[in-house]
Amino acid sequence: MSYIPQKISRRQALGLVGGLAGGLALHGCTQSATSTSSTAAASQPLVVGTSPCPGYSGHYVALKKELFKAEGLTIQDTPFQSAGKQVTGFLAGKLDIANTTSRDAIEMIQKDPTIRMIYVVDYSNGSDGIISYIQ
Repeated sequence: MSYIPQKISRRQALGLVGGLAGGLALHGCTQSATSTSSTAAASQPLVVGTSPCPGYSGHYVALKKELFKAEGLTIQDTPFQSAGKQVTGFLAGKLDIANTTSRDAIEMIQKDPTIRMIYVVDYSNGSDGIISYIQ
């Protein structure tokens, strides 16, 4: 199956950024079992895995425009050159959030039922989404 790039509209880009920011904000509201204070948890960066895909352009725009920082979130962007390496990193606990395909998300959820897809980025021929663990 070949991927045909499509131009993303301004409304879609804003939806992507808004959805990612909302997901990250919700993640920031959870309490870490290993954290001794909310200040310590807030100072920890949120590690986000990405791969080179136009579907994640909202994430890159939000990083470049420092939209996460404006909301008090510190993001550590962790790029992967392949989806397989990103899946391995996420399942190994090296990522808090992964921008991944729906297919990869479903496969990971089958391996670990505490993983949840928190946002579907687009409805392309393959679909992309953002996943995280339930705590």
